[in-house]
Amino acid sequence: MKRSQFDEAVQAFCEFEKKHSKKKYLDYLEQATSESQMQLFFESNPIVLPGLFDRHNGPYEDIVISKLRLADEYVTDFAFISVDSGNAQITLIEIESPNIKIFRNSDGQFSAPLNKAIQQMRDWTSWLSTNETFTKDLLRKIYHRSVFRYQHVISKVILVAGRREQVTQNVQREKRRKNGTAGCPIYFSCPQLGFTARQS
Repeated sequence: MKRSQFDEAVQAFCEFEKKHSKKKYLDYLEQATSESQMQLFFESNPIVLPGLFDRHNGPYEDIVISKLRLADEYVTDFAFISVDSGNAQITLIEIESPNIKIFRNSDGQFSAPLNKAIQQMRDWTSWLSTNETFTKDLLRKIYHRSVFRYQHVISKVILVAGRREQVTQNVQREKRRKNGTAGCPIYFSCPQLGFTARQS
């Protein structure tokens, strides 16, 4: 088989897999009500996770880590490395319930559960910046010793929580979401998750 034919076959398969995964995700989301249910789905279908193709080549060595422990301080729901010629990006993902309340009814501000999740993302970012050597050594044990040899290491945290309709029903809420989560993109458990560009 010629290389061009192989590339076309790969592209066709990826499109098929994408459509299949999207349908499965939407069917599952109809009955999912908890964080544990979403965790189970993403463990079985990591291709749907946001941020997976930030560096164009997908997760490094096709590895997505579930429940990565950061010393004795934090446990991520998912983690992976993605690389390009200049950077190695460490991505950490926190999953919350699709039924988590995003805004308070009283004043439209972020709810206490969402603020707690956002603060956890900020804590992860701070921890990574002060424990870079530990993090590299931890991930080298999972990948290999030379994983960070040539690239500049950067990090990203992502929160998957709630449902998109809680935001799109109100223009002020959409504006508050964009302005109030700097450094912590929020993806909503909705039909767009994993199949379009980032939501923040």
